[in-house]
Amino acid sequence: MTRMTKRASLVLAASLLLVGAGPARAADAPDAADRVVASLNLEPQWDEGFSAVLPLVSDNIISTFERQNFGNVQELLANGRGGRDRLQRILSEEIARAFRLQFPQLRKEVAELYRARFSPAELAEVEAFIATDVGRKWFAGQLEIGRAMTKLGEKAGMRAGGEAMTTALPRAEAEMLGPDGNAPARKK
Repeated sequence: MTRMTKRASLVLAASLLLVGAGPARAADAPDAADRVVASLNLEPQWDEGFSAVLPLVSDNIISTFERQNFGNVQELLANGRGGRDRLQRILSEEIARAFRLQFPQLRKEVAELYRARFSPAELAEVEAFIATDVGRKWFAGQLEIGRAMTKLGEKAGMRAGGEAMTTALPRAEAEMLGPDGNAPARKK
């Protein structure tokens, strides 16, 4: 079977599954859950959250590709203009672009989460709250409050890390090297 024939068969099979799925909520008629999700303006939050981890993600991918000698990554790193930094930037941009293409599906999935948690009547109440001045202010402030909470968590983590280092190293020395400062003899 050729590649095109396989693809056509898959499209046909998927179409038959959709036709046979029976009646469902009309996709073009948003319900309260869809409207609540739309009002949350999640895309900037997703972008910001994903952007924060993107350098780590792309660096891990490049490191994995290096270890597995994937494609021409070694050549790109050794001889490509801009080296690792440029490859990481290109990979990050492409991952971010591909991630944004997921937004419509993510919105649907988040709406399903709301439908599973709230009754239609409760969703109508949430929707009514969002329509008020206080509701708009509440939801508009969530991204900024989330950013501030992240910074507070980072500061607390740094304080905890600094404090832990004053106790962790002496403890590790005592437990790992023994009271005389020498590691216990290895058992044979």
